Amino acid sequence: MDAMAGDGRSPTRVVLVTGKGGAGKTTLSTATATLAAQRGTRTLLVSTDGAHSLEDVLQCSLGPEPAPLAENLDAVQLDGRHELQRSWSSIIEYLRRLVGITELDRLQADELVVIPGLDQLVALGRLRALVDSGAWDAVVVDCAPSADTLRLLALPDVLRWYVERLFGRRGTLSRWARRRLERTLAVPAPDESVVSSVSAITEELAGLRAALDGGHTTARIVITPERMVMAEAQRTLAYLALYGYAVDAVFVNRCPAAGHASAASRAHLETIDATFAALPRLRVRHRAEEPLGLDALLGVGTELYGSCDPLARLAHRPPLEITSRGDESMVRLAVPGMARDQIELERDGDELVIALGAHRRSVVLPEGLRDRGIVRAGLEGQHLEIVFGERASVA
Repeated sequence: MDAMAGDGRSPTRVVLVTGKGGAGKTTLSTATATLAAQRGTRTLLVSTDGAHSLEDVLQCSLGPEPAPLAENLDAVQLDGRHELQRSWSSIIEYLRRLVGITELDRLQADELVVIPGLDQLVALGRLRALVDSGAWDAVVVDCAPSADTLRLLALPDVLRWYVERLFGRRGTLSRWARRRLERTLAVPAPDESVVSSVSAITEELAGLRAALDGGHTTARIVITPERMVMAEAQRTLAYLALYGYAVDAVFVNRCPAAGHASAASRAHLETIDATFAALPRLRVRHRAEEPLGLDALLGVGTELYGSCDPLARLAHRPPLEITSRGDESMVRLAVPGMARDQIELERDGDELVIALGAHRRSVVLPEGLRDRGIVRAGLEGQHLEIVFGERASVA
């Protein structure tokens, strides 16, 4: 482990495993957790995928509370809707009051209050609680397919941005704002219980991000030697870097046996090696039958990692770097597979707003760059480089 937690114990190691649906992320995340547990680490395997593929691979039923699978190994299937109904009842009731104004019946209202993404956010909150509990030395997360995972991991930053602008940084709503809300929108302003919940949410959002920040959390992307899967993996790597999540390995799944690869498969494997050259690429051979059950998955894990520690940080390059080259200072971001016309930049005071396609993040600049203007920006290999000029002189 990298550093000690505030209570004197080592922070929990977190490994996020994601990839295109069907690429084998559930198999390889379970193989990772199984091998870690077999080698003596108290490990929790978590699924955030609503498809419940983890139950299929393990051939057992899982619930919203951790349950033992084997020595040193527990597993849990996060249920965001269950957590939402249990934890945020006051906010849901407020939303029901809002939609009730339109005289919808109760069934329609109940359908509307489950805002897309809100259940994912409370699932992330549950993940934070599991990580912070100290009950496990490692947590391996079988994430939902790439697009859903990115929405999940981006939620703390995105929702915190909106909450702070509506309620302020302390989660408070002024009397003026209450009157304005009621007069302008003709809807009831949230009462104190709701505002108190929002205040707790802002603190929770900071904790959510902190739980997944730092050197103890990395992501691993599952890829197969197929053109569409490879393209999505490149975009996923760029988006994870944008949101500040370090990727420390690429899992290359379903590799053809030596001497049996087609010309297309060999070409795809060469492309994977070139595209992800900066990262370790751990390979698993194609199997005639899907590995099911702990014994088969332990075999996959052994093949995947060999003598390597499955919980070691396999690469140490930060996703977003603030560095210097000569007299220039710059922000460097890994953006493999992104074309220049898919990237947008904007300076907003002390923040640098970066958009990669539909994904957008505001990065707070360090003090040393806040009084410097951007002199140029462009692609250098697989990186976006944003170069800042000299510090503004004071008249």
